[in-house]
Amino acid sequence: MELIKKITLVVLLFQLYACTSEDDNGGIENPTDPNTVFNLFPSDYLTEGYSETYVLSGQEELTGDTFTGSFTLQTQVQDLFNSESAVPMYKELEITNSSTGGTSTKSGVDYYSTNYTNINYLGYSGILHFSGISSTQITESASTTMLPITGKIGDSGVIGTYVDSYDDTKSLTWSIHDAGNGNAKLKIVTTTSPNQLGTVLLIEEETYTINPDGVRLSIVIRIEYTYSGITINLNGNNT
Repeated sequence: MELIKKITLVVLLFQLYACTSEDDNGGIENPTDPNTVFNLFPSDYLTEGYSETYVLSGQEELTGDTFTGSFTLQTQVQDLFNSESAVPMYKELEITNSSTGGTSTKSGVDYYSTNYTNINYLGYSGILHFSGISSTQITESASTTMLPITGKIGDSGVIGTYVDSYDDTKSLTWSIHDAGNGNAKLKIVTTTSPNQLGTVLLIEEETYTINPDGVRLSIVIRIEYTYSGITINLNGNNT
C-alpha cells in the first residue's frame, strides 16, 4: 500500500518536477586555478541561525512551462537524531508552475554531526506536499563517511547510504568542479532506489557555486525521475 501511495505521488509530481543538466567545463573563459583549495562548507554552516535563501526560476524542457520558486535552509539548535547528538538544518523547496498554477512544497530537516572538523551527514526527516497529498520519510539506518573540510577541483567522494521509513535507499555523493573566475561548483547528488523495485527512481542534485571560503553564491537544482523523460531546470542566487 505504501508503495502504491509513493508511485501515485510520483505520477502527480511529473506535472511539476524533473531534471536539469549542467556542463561543468564548457563555456568557462577564465578557469579556476586547479591548485585552489576550497572549503566545502562555510565556517558557520553548523552554527545555529546560519541561513541561505535562493529565489528560483526555471523551465520544463518538454512542454516549455516556466517555473518560479524558492529554496531556503537554516541551521537550528542542536538536538537528538536516532539517539545521537546532531545539528539540524531545516530545508524547504517551494515551486510553482507558472503555466498551470500547480504548486509543490518539499520541507524537511537534514542532520549533521556536531563537530565541524569531523562532519558526517547522519540522515533526514522530511515531508512532501502536493495537491493535498503528503509523504513523510525519516532515516532509520545509515552508513556514513566523514566529509572533508577542504577539497580541490576534481575531488569527489561518498557521503553515505541511508534507508528510510519507506524502505527507500538513498545514496549520496559529493564532487567539486570548475566554475571559473576563482570559484568552484560543489555538487551533491542523491540517488533514491525503492527496495521493492530494485531500480533507481529519482536523482536529485544540488550544485552550489562556492568561493574558496565555501561561501555559496548560487545554486542549480536538478530533479530527475529516471523513467519519465520530463526535465526541469531551476537556478537562483543566494540572497
